[in-house]
Amino acid sequence: MEWDEFDQVVFEKNPGNLPAGYDDYSEPKELIGKVRTRDGKEYAGRIVYDLDEALDFEIISGYQEDIQYEIPLRNIKTITPNGSCCSKITLKTGTLLIWKRNAISLRIMMGCWSG
Repeated sequence: MEWDEFDQVVFEKNPGNLPAGYDDYSEPKELIGKVRTRDGKEYAGRIVYDLDEALDFEIISGYQEDIQYEIPLRNIKTITPNGSCCSKITLKTGTLLIWKRNAISLRIMMGCWSG
Protein backbone atom coordinates (compact mmCIF):
# COMPACT_ATOMS: atom_id res chain seq x y z
CA MET A 1 0.00 0.00 0.00
CA GLU A 2 1.34 3.41 -0.92
CA TRP A 3 1.96 5.94 1.88
CA ASP A 4 -0.86 8.29 0.86
CA GLU A 5 -3.45 5.49 0.65
CA PHE A 6 -4.02 4.87 4.34
CA ASP A 7 -5.14 6.98 7.27
CA GLN A 8 -3.08 5.66 10.18
CA VAL A 9 -1.02 2.79 11.52
CA VAL A 10 -1.53 1.47 15.03
CA PHE A 11 1.41 -0.52 16.37
CA GLU A 12 0.54 -3.13 18.97
CA LYS A 13 2.47 -5.62 21.04
CA ASN A 14 3.38 -8.70 19.02
CA PRO A 15 1.08 -11.54 20.15
CA GLY A 16 3.95 -14.01 19.78
CA ASN A 17 3.48 -15.15 16.18
CA LEU A 18 6.28 -13.26 14.49
CA PRO A 19 6.10 -12.52 10.75
CA ALA A 20 7.14 -15.40 8.54
CA GLY A 21 10.76 -15.67 7.50
CA TYR A 22 12.09 -17.00 4.21
CA ASP A 23 12.20 -20.58 5.52
CA ASP A 24 8.50 -20.44 6.42
CA TYR A 25 7.35 -20.15 2.81
CA SER A 26 6.75 -23.14 0.59
CA GLU A 27 8.80 -23.77 -2.51
CA PRO A 28 7.49 -21.87 -5.56
CA LYS A 29 5.11 -23.85 -7.72
CA GLU A 30 4.18 -23.49 -11.38
CA LEU A 31 0.78 -21.98 -12.04
CA ILE A 32 -1.59 -24.70 -13.19
CA GLY A 33 -5.21 -24.05 -14.05
CA LYS A 34 -7.95 -23.70 -16.62
CA VAL A 35 -8.82 -20.96 -19.07
CA ARG A 36 -12.33 -20.74 -20.50
CA THR A 37 -12.85 -18.77 -23.71
CA ARG A 38 -15.89 -16.63 -24.47
CA ASP A 39 -17.23 -19.36 -26.76
CA GLY A 40 -17.03 -21.94 -23.96
CA LYS A 41 -13.85 -23.80 -24.91
CA GLU A 42 -11.71 -24.81 -21.96
CA TYR A 43 -7.95 -25.33 -21.87
CA ALA A 44 -6.04 -26.79 -18.95
CA GLY A 45 -2.34 -26.71 -18.20
CA ARG A 46 0.46 -24.39 -17.16
CA ILE A 47 -0.50 -20.71 -17.03
CA VAL A 48 1.86 -17.81 -17.73
CA TYR A 49 0.55 -14.25 -17.23
CA ASP A 50 1.96 -11.33 -19.16
CA LEU A 51 4.68 -13.51 -20.69
CA ASP A 52 6.72 -13.86 -17.49
CA GLU A 53 4.65 -14.58 -14.36
CA ALA A 54 4.70 -18.39 -14.23
CA LEU A 55 5.23 -19.20 -10.53
CA ASP A 56 2.83 -18.83 -7.63
CA PHE A 57 5.00 -16.42 -5.62
CA GLU A 58 5.05 -13.82 -8.39
CA ILE A 59 3.04 -10.64 -7.96
CA ILE A 60 0.42 -8.94 -10.10
CA SER A 61 -0.60 -5.34 -9.48
CA GLY A 62 -3.85 -3.53 -10.01
CA TYR A 63 -5.99 -0.64 -8.83
CA GLN A 64 -9.39 -0.51 -7.19
CA GLU A 65 -10.77 2.90 -6.21
CA ASP A 66 -7.32 4.48 -6.57
CA ILE A 67 -5.70 2.01 -4.17
CA GLN A 68 -2.92 -0.09 -5.63
CA TYR A 69 -2.87 -3.77 -4.74
CA GLU A 70 0.09 -6.09 -5.20
CA ILE A 71 -0.97 -9.69 -4.75
CA PRO A 72 1.01 -12.92 -5.02
CA LEU A 73 -0.60 -15.21 -7.60
CA ARG A 74 -0.75 -18.01 -5.00
CA ASN A 75 -3.41 -15.97 -3.14
CA ILE A 76 -5.73 -15.66 -6.16
CA LYS A 77 -8.53 -18.13 -6.82
CA THR A 78 -9.89 -16.72 -10.10
CA ILE A 79 -9.41 -13.86 -12.56
CA THR A 80 -12.34 -13.16 -14.88
CA PRO A 81 -13.25 -10.32 -17.26
CA ASN A 82 -15.85 -7.92 -15.88
CA GLY A 83 -17.30 -6.21 -18.92
CA SER A 84 -14.93 -4.49 -21.31
CA CYS A 85 -13.15 -2.33 -18.73
CA CYS A 86 -12.27 -4.42 -15.73
CA SER A 87 -11.21 -7.75 -14.28
CA LYS A 88 -12.70 -9.52 -11.27
CA ILE A 89 -10.03 -10.87 -8.96
CA THR A 90 -11.34 -13.38 -6.41
CA LEU A 91 -8.87 -14.14 -3.65
CA LYS A 92 -8.71 -17.53 -1.94
CA THR A 93 -10.05 -15.80 1.17
CA GLY A 94 -13.24 -14.93 -0.76
CA THR A 95 -12.42 -11.22 -1.09
CA LEU A 96 -13.51 -9.80 -4.46
CA LEU A 97 -11.58 -7.00 -6.16
CA ILE A 98 -12.54 -5.21 -9.36
CA TRP A 99 -9.43 -3.98 -11.22
CA LYS A 100 -9.29 -1.70 -14.21
CA ARG A 101 -8.40 -3.68 -17.33
CA ASN A 102 -5.10 -1.90 -17.97
CA ALA A 103 -3.90 -2.96 -14.54
CA ILE A 104 -3.53 -6.59 -15.50
CA SER A 105 -2.52 -8.08 -18.78
CA LEU A 106 -5.02 -10.51 -20.19
CA ARG A 107 -2.41 -12.25 -22.35
CA ILE A 108 -2.30 -15.84 -21.22
CA MET A 109 -0.15 -18.64 -22.62
CA MET A 110 -0.95 -22.23 -21.82
CA GLY A 111 1.95 -24.65 -21.52
CA CYS A 112 -0.20 -27.43 -22.87
CA TRP A 113 -0.12 -25.77 -26.29
CA SER A 114 2.77 -26.49 -28.58
CA GLY A 115 3.94 -24.10 -31.18
